[in-house]
Amino acid sequence: MFWDKRYRQGGTSGVGSTGWERRWKWRLIHRYVGDPVQVLDVGCGDLGFWEGRECPDYLGLDVSPFVQERNAAQRPRWSFQILDATKETIPFQRRIVFCFDVVFHVLPEDEFRRLVHNLVAATQQWLFVTNWGYNPLPGGRPTDGVYQVYRDLGDYMHLFEPLRAIGIHRRVNRFKAFYAFRRPDRGGE
Repeated sequence: MFWDKRYRQGGTSGVGSTGWERRWKWRLIHRYVGDPVQVLDVGCGDLGFWEGRECPDYLGLDVSPFVQERNAAQRPRWSFQILDATKETIPFQRRIVFCFDVVFHVLPEDEFRRLVHNLVAATQQWLFVTNWGYNPLPGGRPTDGVYQVYRDLGDYMHLFEPLRAIGIHRRVNRFKAFYAFRRPDRGGE
């Protein structure tokens, strides 16, 4: 498996979990929910995104047994599960769900749709997703056939129902987009 091998060889979750991308995402998260106290982090990776931050009720899901074992040793008060949300149902719900820099790695259409279904089902109130905002692939190809696929999430908004897209924020590097979805309150909000 790509991710387990990558982490075993000393690789990281990538630039989306560090530097200016991490700061940009945290600014947007704070805009919507402040400091999150209950998070389900789908595709949590190496926790680089969480450097210097705490969360009282954190559950991280990832496909890599290696990184999840390492995460549990580094953050013993947090919970971790090995789970592939493109193939398995997420048996948990949380107020806030994160899925950062995962969607563009899911090549098969049926697995992408299953992931979105699982994210929606797991979301009690807020879902935050990052994806390509514009196609970064050479020549505008839809996929590199190995590691990345470009899908305009605007074409898939119906899959996120009943969640509502509250905000779509495009990053100045022109490729990344941050999507904020919210489950309507019972009162009709």
